[in-house]
Amino acid sequence: MGVFIARRFPKHARWNDDDTALLAPDGSAMTLTEAAELGSNITATGTAYTGSGYFVGVLVSAYSGGPQTIVARDSTDASGRILATFTVSSVGTYRVDGDWSTPGSGGGLRIKIDAGVHLTISGGTSRTVAAIVEA
Repeated sequence: MGVFIARRFPKHARWNDDDTALLAPDGSAMTLTEAAELGSNITATGTAYTGSGYFVGVLVSAYSGGPQTIVARDSTDASGRILATFTVSSVGTYRVDGDWSTPGSGGGLRIKIDAGVHLTISGGTSRTVAAIVEA
């Protein structure tokens, strides 16, 4: 798990080669303005984070085909309460207080979770996504 900035995320930011720093499109290291954890990277429906905390959104770090729908639930399976339903069409950060379809939109809202974050993914051909949580 890594540390992630959660205020503003440029559309084409990326991790450096050893996954220790988030880089802006120009290659410069980004400043942390709000710390959060990334759950496990998943490429298909599954549990992206286990445990309690606060759900911030999802980070889509690879994307092909779409648009794709990602339903986030407070659960370790598909039975928990729905936290958000994102419609993603590119890499980026999709926050619970954004419009759920534009990467980078939103501010500082988060939703309390009890069990974890389970993501149900449909559409598209492939993707890599992780839950963003504050423990």
